[in-house]
Amino acid sequence: MKQLEQNKYRVVVEGNIACGKSTLLRHLSKVPFTEVHYEPIDRWRNIEGENLLARYYSNATRYAYLFQQNVLQTMMEIHHLPQTEPLFVMERSAFSSRYCFVKTLYENRSIEDLEFNCFDRWFKWLMRERPPSVDLIIYLRTSPETCLQRLYSRSREEDKALLLPFIKSLDVCYEQWLGTPDNHIWHNNTPVLLLDGNLDVGSDAALHNKMVSQIIQKLENITPPEKVMKAQIEVSN
Repeated sequence: MKQLEQNKYRVVVEGNIACGKSTLLRHLSKVPFTEVHYEPIDRWRNIEGENLLARYYSNATRYAYLFQQNVLQTMMEIHHLPQTEPLFVMERSAFSSRYCFVKTLYENRSIEDLEFNCFDRWFKWLMRERPPSVDLIIYLRTSPETCLQRLYSRSREEDKALLLPFIKSLDVCYEQWLGTPDNHIWHNNTPVLLLDGNLDVGSDAALHNKMVSQIIQKLENITPPEKVMKAQIEVSN
């Protein structure tokens, strides 16, 4: 049992809004022995019949704290789900809520000092009492301009309220958090794999196979070879 547990990995895919996370996750979902957990957007859209995501985008100053509090809660729930496959992959994390989104909202004054301090206190308590287990962070580094172009081309209604300055502010926070190894803010010094999110992997089978191979190779280097899951990449064309 202990040997089996040591062969399990928990991976987080991080990046700006519309950076290409969902596309990468779709490709990863085709890798054998992999379970993928997307952001729980449907839960954010339906809280006893109310669309909190839409309210947040339409009035960030009023709903930013409430929304990010809900994001943190739902992300922690996913972090602590039982793992059923050797490779557990989730879209974003509790950490990007604090280090990127809440930080950006605080700096642009959508979140007040009191709200930020309350959120930060709760976050630190969770990290101390129920810290998530993460073996690898994948950072899709994508330019704000590319993110905005993709954002306007997809059909999510709530995204239409987002503007380039907010995307750029998020980009700065992501770079401060994950872009420079010396600045990694992480409770366990988790490895970070940087991938080029500007590349269009949607229709390029060779490119997305290469990205998946990079991820598997990175995981193989995290633990000794005899404890490594040998996942075979069988992505259908």
